Amino acid sequence: MARILRFIKVMLPFMLIAFVLAVPVRRYRVKKLRQKGIESPLLREAAILCFVAFLAGLAAATVVPRLELYEGSFRLALGQMGGLNLIPFKVIPETVWQVTVNHNSDYFWINFVGNIVMFLPIGFGLALLWNGWTAKKMAVTGLCVTLFIELNQLWQKRGCDVDDLWLNLLGVMLGYLAFRVIERRMPHLCGKFRVKSIEK
Repeated sequence: MARILRFIKVMLPFMLIAFVLAVPVRRYRVKKLRQKGIESPLLREAAILCFVAFLAGLAAATVVPRLELYEGSFRLALGQMGGLNLIPFKVIPETVWQVTVNHNSDYFWINFVGNIVMFLPIGFGLALLWNGWTAKKMAVTGLCVTLFIELNQLWQKRGCDVDDLWLNLLGVMLGYLAFRVIERRMPHLCGKFRVKSIEK
């Protein structure tokens, strides 16, 4: 629980800054869309702002270098990799061992479930807010995003893990699948998050 709170503490400032900066950008975008005869509903705009804030928080937790205290001053935590795992599916026996032998359920919730849940909003949010997403496009996008994150962590004190690739991608695809299920059952609700032509 303490590690989860630390993640939230790191993410929140970036999320708030991104939200505030995105407001005038979206207002300008809405104005331009209206000039083209297209309306972006308020609910969609609120969701976009939340999505942008989430992406900023995700970047803060995964890509943005951390600050560390060194000899009385702060510096970026760069240069020494936190760990490298190139063995696929190593996380599965490690999780089983941590939970059953070491009685460390936090490992399961953070390293396994956390890596999936953190990427659910990407698959769900992209499909909800913008048209044209197929399972193939989402899979490629999800893989590119998580690959970018893992490669970025090579030169930071965060570590790089091949298992994060498939866990994160699984999260993206589960988010996309969740959207498709909701869209099928409640198309009217999903329609409230899409742009539409202004009736004259």
